Amino acid sequence: MTVVQEKHGRPLIGITTGARANVLAYTAISYGVWLAGGRPMRISPKHNLLKTPKLQGLVISGGADIDPTLYGQDNMASTGLDPYRDRLEQECVEMAYASKLPLLGICRGAQMINVARGGSLHQDVPSVFEGFLPTESTFGKIFVRRKVCLDRGGMLAGLMDNEESVWVNSLHHQAVHELGAGLRATAHDEEFGMIQAIEGRDPAHFVVGVQWHPEFMLYASAQRRIFAALVAASSNGGALAPSGELDYSPGMKRAAVPDWRA
Repeated sequence: MTVVQEKHGRPLIGITTGARANVLAYTAISYGVWLAGGRPMRISPKHNLLKTPKLQGLVISGGADIDPTLYGQDNMASTGLDPYRDRLEQECVEMAYASKLPLLGICRGAQMINVARGGSLHQDVPSVFEGFLPTESTFGKIFVRRKVCLDRGGMLAGLMDNEESVWVNSLHHQAVHELGAGLRATAHDEEFGMIQAIEGRDPAHFVVGVQWHPEFMLYASAQRRIFAALVAASSNGGALAPSGELDYSPGMKRAAVPDWRA
């Protein structure tokens, strides 16, 4: 599939991180956005909060686990919790849905989209899917190691030239469980059947979340097209269609932290 992009300058694409970013991942995502024709900007609890109204697209990046109380579970296996980041990204997802801002979630980011929309996660995938082993080696994190089956009706399948499956990298130990409002699963792990990608059901709003890390696979044209699709949707002034009504998730639980200062 060829992603066609209109030439209106580089759209501003926000990339969320914690207060301390994973420099390698952030740099790789930024490069993927830049290659696709976008202008990346970091958004964190300490960076560029006042500039979010100017965003034309948004990437919720990977990182530490999400607080399980936000999806109604006790903490069984979640680590590295960052309530400030959780709150920031919840509000970013709400903003994206309110204005139909093109939205891409990567690993934790896909999980956050799902949680913000009222869905839940598997906190410890190996305890649910027997035989699943989280990746420990650098090779397994950067290069392909897991076969993912694509839903022929999904946007991702189109970006992958309508292939039935694709090999991806794998860094996660958690995964999407129950789907949030307005989302559907469009890729599953071939061996275990766990959800590996989600998409929004509204064809006028670009919402894609992938469990793998395409920023570490920019050597593959199919993975670069994920960023190209986000930027193409963003080049239209921030949406694929005129802004919709407020569409905040009903009953969404907010992270219990004080307000931060911009």
